[in-house]
Amino acid sequence: MKKIVCYLVPLLLVVSAQAQTKVLDKSARKAPEWIDGSRADYIITTATDGELEAAKQRALDNVRKYIIESVAQNVTSTSEGAVSQQTVNDQIVNFLDEYKSSYQTQAASVPFLKGISASRVEEYYWEKRQDKASGAITYVYSILYPFPGVELKSLVHEFQKRDKEMYGIYERLNAGIDGVNSVEEIDRAVAELNPVINYLFDDVRKGQAKTLQNSYRSLYDRITFATLLNVPGAYTFNLLLDGRPITTSQRISLKSDCATRLAAEPKAEGIVVTYDYSGCAWDEENGVTAGFRFGGKSVPHKFFFTIKKHRLELWPEKTIYFIAGGNDSLATDVEIRMSIYSGLQTPYTVKSLTMEVPGISEPILLSSLDLSFDAPESTLLVTWDKGSKAVRAQHNRLNMLRGNMEVEIEGAIHRIDFSLPFKANW
Repeated sequence: MKKIVCYLVPLLLVVSAQAQTKVLDKSARKAPEWIDGSRADYIITTATDGELEAAKQRALDNVRKYIIESVAQNVTSTSEGAVSQQTVNDQIVNFLDEYKSSYQTQAASVPFLKGISASRVEEYYWEKRQDKASGAITYVYSILYPFPGVELKSLVHEFQKRDKEMYGIYERLNAGIDGVNSVEEIDRAVAELNPVINYLFDDVRKGQAKTLQNSYRSLYDRITFATLLNVPGAYTFNLLLDGRPITTSQRISLKSDCATRLAAEPKAEGIVVTYDYSGCAWDEENGVTAGFRFGGKSVPHKFFFTIKKHRLELWPEKTIYFIAGGNDSLATDVEIRMSIYSGLQTPYTVKSLTMEVPGISEPILLSSLDLSFDAPESTLLVTWDKGSKAVRAQHNRLNMLRGNMEVEIEGAIHRIDFSLPFKANW
């Protein structure tokens, strides 16, 4: 490695200055030889200030400045063509040109400067001088700082590794912006770009990172809502980004003036909001608001529903028939045939059927039927495959049973109780 000498003040000016000043104090009886010479693998630098500690700090700042210049002369850009080596070097030099005004804040983002400290100074020498004409006091502080060639190589390697890592984050996020699948991906990208922007010291790449972060932030404004299903008691919708479904794991806030037991659950088909509308007004527009946070902003999505009040002209009628397999003492695979009358102008769905049948030891329970009808006269035909002991034979003798069925009409569930005659073959 070349001998390193870094002087803040040219030697001839120092000699001239000494002729106009007198030394009031110094750190040693005699100035060390290295001050006026050079030494391999060392940085020799001198700084002047009105305070001793300030002069010492200026000398250390000169060391930092020199090390930055040395790394800049040896660094190779790792941004794969996005910025040339010369640009990187120029930007570091420009950084040095702004040294007096912005050094302290910018130096904090350059990782290879953090190990430079007064504890590594090998030798120092200072003098307290007084100007013969004005009487002004100054301190001249010189340091001998070790900086071997192997350390320079290590710093260059560290810088290139760090630079590649930070710019690599930008490249990865830039490649993925068109394939965002969730709100959380946008959140992470915006957060990940903050340290990248703080680190990048050249205007070209810093500008790229800032533009990309703004592009990710703009995605929040392009999120829309798509309704998939809206029936009283249940609302299903999707989040869309540029027309493409995306997900979110954030907790969704829900509020309504009338609906209760509000809940939101992400499912494969979309976000499903369920609620109890029993406290809502009939034949009026009611609403539920689902609240999100996109990019720190509250984004509401309000949907509406109307509960229509029906005059329930719907009931089972005539005789119910039971045809069972097995024998007189065991009713198995019971086929049930029941007539239903409807005076409604809209379709309905039978959701469940419960009957207490004399002669069978347990109630007949049929759930999850989902049988839809739309005619004034319809026949419900189902099979009860559980089977039960027949405690008393009927042999098609007319008898009475009690039961109820749940029907869904335009999203609303109604229970219909009935008592009808029945005939059975057991």
